[in-house]
Amino acid sequence: MKQESNTSTYEEGREQAMNYLGIDLGGTNIAVGLVNSEGEIVGRGHRPCPRGGEAIAAAIVAACREAVADAGVTMAEVSAAGLGSPGLLDAQTGAVLFAGNLELDNVPLCAMISVELGVAVSLGNDANVAALGEFLFGAGAGTQNMIAITLGTGVGCGLVLDGKLYTGFNSFAGEVGHIFTVMGGRLCTCGRRGCLETYASATGLMTTARECAARHSDSALYTLTDGALDKLNGKLFFQALAAGDGAAGEAFAHYIDHLAHGLGTVVNLLQPEVICIGGGIAGAGEALFAPLREKVQQLDFARDSGNTVRIVGAKLGNDAGIIGAAMLPTR
Repeated sequence: MKQESNTSTYEEGREQAMNYLGIDLGGTNIAVGLVNSEGEIVGRGHRPCPRGGEAIAAAIVAACREAVADAGVTMAEVSAAGLGSPGLLDAQTGAVLFAGNLELDNVPLCAMISVELGVAVSLGNDANVAALGEFLFGAGAGTQNMIAITLGTGVGCGLVLDGKLYTGFNSFAGEVGHIFTVMGGRLCTCGRRGCLETYASATGLMTTARECAARHSDSALYTLTDGALDKLNGKLFFQALAAGDGAAGEAFAHYIDHLAHGLGTVVNLLQPEVICIGGGIAGAGEALFAPLREKVQQLDFARDSGNTVRIVGAKLGNDAGIIGAAMLPTR
């Protein structure tokens, strides 16, 4: 069973048109696409995500069969499958070592799926496979060095260096969300304090927004929740921001500053051609990207070289994980 590698190349798998199943395993939903060698999704399947290895494997198999049927083909016309999963993974054995939210503990998920579908199943980290999708067919197409950042509940990251998905010797490379940024800062879910994720994730933004609202009881952030700041969510925040609320603007400026310093560190370490940003907060568009570009450029050691990183929005949306997972068997 061929698994994800940080040294193999994609070009070997593009010599002939084939169909691959891409499986995006999320905490709420399982999304599957049948993807051709040009990165086009030709069939789709979905299932709610249950908990536990047996139930998740069964739901994935059902969604895969639905995607194949939706494409009007048979399993005999499917070359292989790829699975993008959260948690700690062993890409070589295809096992999910631990994903607490999914109640997976050392589960040989790929083998379980493979037995039912009759095709080999490759395994990759969900952020890495989303990066692979964007690199091949989205915002990174035509480049050789790209970093994909997802701004959601946490800060996800995938690295493509010299045209290859880079995962490190232990498959855990790319944890940009756990770059240390603030001495004695907020407590992170990893157990440390001051990680970028605690400031630059959607969760971090809401924490900052509540802190700003608490200091400005006359702000829209405060009044929209009637002072019950635990009810503040992304929708209300961006509503206040669009209305020009000062507290919301202050919170967003702090957010961008933290994100820029984290990305500036990554830029000076790796000097990618493109940083591709997706996730819910990326929906703010140029309100996010314009000041972020300016700040990162100021922090870029190579800012006067004429060759500086481009910061752009992701192009594939929720399909990035499906398409990237489907391409794992070609790596």
